[in-house]
Amino acid sequence: MCPLAHILLDLGWRVSGSDLKESDCTKILVERGLKFYQRHDAENISQASVVVTSSAVPVGNPEIQSALARQIPVVRRAEFLARLLASKKVILVTGSHGKSSTTAMLAKVLRDCGLHPAYYVGGTARDLPAPGAWGTGEWAVVEADESDGTAACFAPEITILLNTEWEHVDYFKSPDEMAEFFLRVANSSRQAVICSADDVPDEQRKKLTQKTISYGTIPGKTDVLVTLGNHDSACPQAGVRWLSGEQVNYVLSVPGRHQVLNSSAVLCAAKLLGCDLSIAANSVAEFRGVDRRMQLLSDALGVKIFSDYAHHPTEVKVTLRAAMAGHVGRTIAVFQPHRYSRSRTFAADYGPALAPAHAVFITNIYSAGEERPPDFSGENFADIVRHNGCTNVTYCHTRSSLRNNLWPMSAPGDQILIMGAGDIHSFALDTASHHKIAEQLTDLLKHRGRVTRMADMSCRTTIRLGGPAEFLVEPYDVNAAADVIKFTCSHSIPIMYLGRGSNLLVKDGGIRGVVLHLPREQFSDVKIEGEVIHAGAAIRLKELVHGAAQHNLGGLEFLEGIPGSLGGSLRMNAGAMGSWIFDVIESVQFLDKEGNLHNWPREKFNPEYRFVPELQNALVVSASLRAVPSSREQITEKLRKYSRKRWSSQPSAPSAGCFFKNPNWGPAGKLIDISNLKGLSEGGAAVSVVHGNFLVNQNHATASDMLRLMDKVKNTIREIHGIELENEVIIIGEDI
Repeated sequence: MCPLAHILLDLGWRVSGSDLKESDCTKILVERGLKFYQRHDAENISQASVVVTSSAVPVGNPEIQSALARQIPVVRRAEFLARLLASKKVILVTGSHGKSSTTAMLAKVLRDCGLHPAYYVGGTARDLPAPGAWGTGEWAVVEADESDGTAACFAPEITILLNTEWEHVDYFKSPDEMAEFFLRVANSSRQAVICSADDVPDEQRKKLTQKTISYGTIPGKTDVLVTLGNHDSACPQAGVRWLSGEQVNYVLSVPGRHQVLNSSAVLCAAKLLGCDLSIAANSVAEFRGVDRRMQLLSDALGVKIFSDYAHHPTEVKVTLRAAMAGHVGRTIAVFQPHRYSRSRTFAADYGPALAPAHAVFITNIYSAGEERPPDFSGENFADIVRHNGCTNVTYCHTRSSLRNNLWPMSAPGDQILIMGAGDIHSFALDTASHHKIAEQLTDLLKHRGRVTRMADMSCRTTIRLGGPAEFLVEPYDVNAAADVIKFTCSHSIPIMYLGRGSNLLVKDGGIRGVVLHLPREQFSDVKIEGEVIHAGAAIRLKELVHGAAQHNLGGLEFLEGIPGSLGGSLRMNAGAMGSWIFDVIESVQFLDKEGNLHNWPREKFNPEYRFVPELQNALVVSASLRAVPSSREQITEKLRKYSRKRWSSQPSAPSAGCFFKNPNWGPAGKLIDISNLKGLSEGGAAVSVVHGNFLVNQNHATASDMLRLMDKVKNTIREIHGIELENEVIIIGEDI
């Protein structure tokens, strides 16, 4: 719909349109004057004189229904476009594959040759100012849509028939039915049909009009002979020679044998229109392609990320072959199947198409509005691909799963080819962004810190579970930490701060953005001045307490059994044995959310139960604590007493500490105990039999296990006692 809107705006029409979400396309159109509605609503069309709709929009859409009720004409996109272009001479580009690239290439050539064509391209071409334009010339270049039969709406002067392979199995029930449709469209041309002898079978070409000009690579079989040089390299060489002896040679800027054939069709059309062939050949050579057609999104970290629209087995095969040509490293393919009907019909053909890749990831099927069959799914599709020649397949049913499997394996020299006609392009952009940010963080912290991509969080939390952190960043000094915070702020990247990982549950999908962790070796220094202890935020509380004891300083013994670091304990106002950490704080040094350094005295803070508002968006880097002079014997006795109490009342299995805050009723653990919930389990997670307020990882639990158990406990307490338990443990991240 986007190119049509551009054409109408060129003509001065008043245009509005609706979609479920804003996009780059709609933003550009709004700048040009389009009225955009981010919803489908009956009132959107109240001022319209005609409603133009994509065939993908169901008849039950409220705008269509409203238009019908108001007797406003409702016209399909191609039908409207055909009427609009009635005053132009149309070159129709049709076929199962390659239409967008060929249409964009031809539009560029005719523009460069001074013909000022109108054009309609089903994609964003890098060499054209917009995907659609009216133009001032007599010719129009149009990408035909065969998916719904509307390609037959046009009365073209020239038709370019690229291929006739069976596609759109929801509309065309057999290969013959689709081929007959293409032949009928081509034979409606007034001047000529330009046809690929390589990709249109002989028996079909014999049914075409006598005005047909064939092009191809087989000598003696075509009117125009195409020669290919190093077409398996990144820049294919090509030559096109007519029967008259006229010839042009050029080197393409886009990869693949299929693009050589596409460019040959374009040059055939240019010659028919009387273009200067040397100008046309130079224009073709400069063509930079269409977005989502082998589009290079990033080469950060030495990993090339490509996005491609390929969704038919032949397109996947050709695209993968073009990507691998001349590439010496690994090629990792990601494929999102498109439509259940297509995926089911051609499932076995995707096996050999994907097999050359070093690793293959298959996602769930993008339905494009189709109902899912009860006996066919993305997992079934992946199994069929696996059993038809492509054994290195990993099926990922969610984006989190795909991310967590794919991103950790990429290494310098790899290329990742992400294919599909659904919404997989957003994942391709996400993947490119991930690698770019990783490279920027690595450069930012050069010799000043560590950056780990997709870092395992299960070994960095006391509960020993959860998905990975997208970026684990460990700065070596305060200035480096401040620079990381400023970077995330300026780039709108989420950031969280990690201490020892107690009181934290990371979901199985992991954490997006930056997890900043102050390493112990750089941030655990201790300096004692009289009764005041100055300590780095990364020091463990146990070490802090015992270090003070070495200098006969007490008053901190209650901190000994808290399994956290100083910084994390301050953000949570951690406590035990009736005391809180802010009871002994003199001052806190921290970086705010903009990366500015502050040193505040205790009086400026307002600590609450498990919450310090002033530190919620801050990174503690150090603190000063006031101790009390005590004998070694007194300190040791207190530590022994607290330790006995803790070991007798708390489980040894991995946990995040007390899971729920104590309600006004009293201790949450006692409430859970009297509700007979001790020992309750879900998967590998269980309510501790030692202390009811501890949910423990007793048998390789997942975060999902733990969250289901949490809900069971909450629901039971609510039903029995009418009390709403509140989490003390921080839950972060995405579901898998």
